[in-house]
Amino acid sequence: DYLENRSDQFSDFITILNRATIGRESAGSVKHLLSTYGNYTCFAPTNAAVQRHLFEQDSIYRASLVDDNPNDIVWTGVTSPELSELSDSMCKVISQTHLLNAVYLTTDMEGDIIPTMNLNDRYLSLSYDVDAAGLNVLLINGTGKIIAKDEEVENGVVHTIASVLNPSTNTVP
Repeated sequence: DYLENRSDQFSDFITILNRATIGRESAGSVKHLLSTYGNYTCFAPTNAAVQRHLFEQDSIYRASLVDDNPNDIVWTGVTSPELSELSDSMCKVISQTHLLNAVYLTTDMEGDIIPTMNLNDRYLSLSYDVDAAGLNVLLINGTGKIIAKDEEVENGVVHTIASVLNPSTNTVP
């Protein structure tokens, strides 16, 4: 409900959540999962973040095609800057990268990682930076700047982030 009530800010992420299925055989979406039982932490990228991510990933892929060497092709999983052309499997990867099956407020995020794996069974790293105004900012996986934090909802917490998180390769904290 939190995301839907702010669809002007999160409509692209809502689309991704709707298209991402739970498990291989399930017809349920990740969005449906979030509306049921459980306690979740959601790192919700804005529409601008999703559009920028699709453009950047498509540009990386297209630039690698110029060489005519199939061994040099960089497969990003994104072959178009259009959200409507994003594959369902990439929607699943993106959505599950942004969700934890536990509640973490920013005050709970200490150290180098969040101790609970995301729904892709990967750990999210934590780092800190200073913005242009000299304020400390928390980064998830090195790039996901939290721009609105600790929005508590009925079954968890939502943190708005300014970029889409790339899937982590960290399997051990």
